[in-house]
Amino acid sequence: MFASVRPTGRPVPPAAAHSARKLPSPSGTQFAARFRAPSLRRHPSALALLQFATRGRIIAGMQRLAVSAFFDEQPCTEVNSEAIDFRAASESFSHVSRTLTPSARRSLGLLVDRAGREFPSRGAVLLFGKTRRSVFPDAVIRCARFRGLTTAQFLDQTEIDEYLPQAVESAVLFIE
Repeated sequence: MFASVRPTGRPVPPAAAHSARKLPSPSGTQFAARFRAPSLRRHPSALALLQFATRGRIIAGMQRLAVSAFFDEQPCTEVNSEAIDFRAASESFSHVSRTLTPSARRSLGLLVDRAGREFPSRGAVLLFGKTRRSVFPDAVIRCARFRGLTTAQFLDQTEIDEYLPQAVESAVLFIE
C-alpha cells in the first residue's frame, strides 16, 4: 500500500494515495512525496504493537538524555562495587603514578552515587568488572586470521576476554 504525505504531515486520503501526488510546498514549488507502508489489514494489532514499541524507545531515549551523562558514566545497578577488580585498576593506573584511593575512584568516575548508594559505573564494569560478561555478554574481542583474501578458511582465531587495558595489548600481539 502506498500513501502520500503532505508537507503538514497529514496523510493524503486513501483514494488518492495510490500514486505520488504533486503537493505544493510552503515556498510555492511543487514536489511529490511517497512512502511504502506495510499492509496491516491481515494483523489488526500490528499497528498498535508498532506504535507501542516506538513510543517505548522514544521514552527510553528521552530518559537517557534527561540524565545528561554518557553511557559509560551511568551507574550499573545490576552489580555492586565488589564486582570491580580494584587491584587490576590500581595496576593500570600505577603507570601514571596515580594511587587509586576511594576518593580517586569517585573522581575518575569508576564509582557513581545513586540514591545514597555507590554503584560502579558502566565504564568501570567494562574496564575492570569481574563479571562483566553477565552484564554485557558481547564485551569480548574476537580476532581471526584468514587464508587469502576471503573469509572462507580460518588460519587462526581467538577470543580475548581480559580486562580491557590488557585486552587491547593482547589483540595487538595476536595481529603481530
